[in-house]
Amino acid sequence: MKYFALWLAAAALLEALLGVKRSRPALLVGVWFVMVARIVITDTTLDPSEVAGAALATITWIAVLSRLRRRVAMVCAIFVTFVTVDALRPFHFSTPPREFGWVPFNSFMEGPRESGSRTFLEKTFIYGALVWLLNRAGMSPVIGAASAFVLVLGLRLVQIYLPGRSAEITDAVMVLILAGIIGFLGDYE
Repeated sequence: MKYFALWLAAAALLEALLGVKRSRPALLVGVWFVMVARIVITDTTLDPSEVAGAALATITWIAVLSRLRRRVAMVCAIFVTFVTVDALRPFHFSTPPREFGWVPFNSFMEGPRESGSRTFLEKTFIYGALVWLLNRAGMSPVIGAASAFVLVLGLRLVQIYLPGRSAEITDAVMVLILAGIIGFLGDYE
């Protein structure tokens, strides 16, 4: 579901930048470019779920969603579902709860540089896309940013009961920062 949702968000972003007709081939080229770059630059083996998610999202966007009037709202719903499910996995809640981290970006500063950088960039895309999609789906900039903030903060608070997850304020702070940047850049319609 992760790669499916991420590529649908990328498709909606490409459409906003290029228009409906040009976004379809751009999505195909973008998927191909990212897959090749992941292999060449990071010298990694692609996960089958990554390839399947990208392929399914591309087919779904080109064949179905790009032709619907409420496509961004549908992508937004899928994306919110992904953010929620991803934050709650592995769905094994434990007690007693762990402490909640109130120092923003602490895990990035104390963690390994390579994985921390990759995680930071991925979360930047995810939370930026979340705010952007909520707005494009019809929410006002303030309501969309507040909704994203409440959702992400609530999910992080629940993570005190999830083993192996970093329950902290960083992600909610990132939502606010990205909402401010998007607002400053004037992307809200």
